[in-house]
Amino acid sequence: MIEARAASLAMLAEKKQQPGPLSYVACYALWIALGLALGWVLSELHSTWLEISLALNFNAWVARAVRQLSMPILGLIWLALIFWLEYHLRTGVRIGRLIIRAARFGSVVLGLYLLVIVIRLIT
Repeated sequence: MIEARAASLAMLAEKKQQPGPLSYVACYALWIALGLALGWVLSELHSTWLEISLALNFNAWVARAVRQLSMPILGLIWLALIFWLEYHLRTGVRIGRLIIRAARFGSVVLGLYLLVIVIRLIT
């Protein structure tokens, strides 16, 4: 089963033409848009965590620790995902799956945003 899929993908790759420069322009435009959207959602998640820590009536030290630890950790996660997303989209251009990969990642970002909104409505 796996060998048949690999063979069909290899045949598909042979039939495909080399991607043009507009494909890479679209790739990097999507990369910038999705990266900014992800950063915005992660910043919303940061403020949601801060609201949760304040709503649970912890002392001021806990709220400060949440504020000071969550931003660098979320920033590192964002940076790692930025590099991974660029690789993922660029290889998607080569195999002709750029739109599918961008839509999949965009739906994950949208799902994370909806989760943040639901958590904010609960608290």
